[in-house]
Amino acid sequence: MTPRLPVTGRAAAAIALALVLNVGGYFGVVAPRAREVARLAAQLSASSTPTPSATTAAPVTDAERARWQEIDTLVRQRFVPPEDQMRVALDVGQIARAAGVAVIDLRLEGAGGGPGASGATEPPTLPSATPPNLAVNAGTISMSARHGYRELIDFLDQMARGNRYVALQTLDVRRVGNYLESNIRLASLRWTEP
Repeated sequence: MTPRLPVTGRAAAAIALALVLNVGGYFGVVAPRAREVARLAAQLSASSTPTPSATTAAPVTDAERARWQEIDTLVRQRFVPPEDQMRVALDVGQIARAAGVAVIDLRLEGAGGGPGASGATEPPTLPSATPPNLAVNAGTISMSARHGYRELIDFLDQMARGNRYVALQTLDVRRVGNYLESNIRLASLRWTEP
């Protein structure tokens, strides 16, 4: 007969605690990580399946093609042909006045003739590169104005949301007494066919 050691209450509690910690550790740490690994593996296998090629895509419908033509027409109407630059300069003046800007001087420089046009000393450019089919018109819209800060911001916001593509070339602002005075140069953009 082999001698048996008596199991004390403390020893039984320690064994039970170790068993509970092992089972709890498995369900608290290992099982959630195993589920996450399985989820990520399924996600990886789903993302590595080949996607249908462009040749299997649905063809463009007549309604989509008509809508594209409408959008293309609307976008192209916003470009300014060279012969419309004076009208756009007058529109800029109206937008400025509607924003509360007092226009002191408004002219179209370097557009080649026409009322209010004067010779430009430098060809108009934009601060950033333009796409190949986008060109800057020869004339530059030059405006001197008096305003408050809010009126200037309203004017620039309205120009950005306007119905013509006009880009800001330079903006020189200085404080004169209780108001701001600005010299603003704008370039109108035209679309050129390749």
